[in-house]
Amino acid sequence: MVKLLLIGALAAAANAQNPQFEVASVKANKVPNSDGAFSISAERLTAHNTFLGVLIMRAYHIDQSQFPKLSDRLLDRYDVDAKADHPVTRTEMLQMLQKLLADRFRLAFHWETKEVEGYALVTAKGGPKLRPMKTLRRRNV
Repeated sequence: MVKLLLIGALAAAANAQNPQFEVASVKANKVPNSDGAFSISAERLTAHNTFLGVLIMRAYHIDQSQFPKLSDRLLDRYDVDAKADHPVTRTEMLQMLQKLLADRFRLAFHWETKEVEGYALVTAKGGPKLRPMKTLRRRNV
């Protein structure tokens, strides 16, 4: 009896670390010129006519500039309806979406850090020098 409880506790801990949807449906959407929709609740994730690239961006909190190159595959649209077996946080829901993308699309993902040149907008010594704009009076011409 003790062994069964321990195995059950280990399985629950593994599921907590690697959450997945209880049930999920992913279907290609071929409807042209239809608006896409994406929503997350405590127990359900739905995406209607959503680009695969958008699903990846949502799942991993990245923007389009972080993709090395947009392939035609990322422009395919899908309908996703997935349900968790219990209420989860938004972070857990997005982790479950990551696992779903890996399982269904064989998505392999890695992070890479690059140094790039850029500018930083900083406050000048002594504080900001901005002043409120004065109201302009119109002149009759």
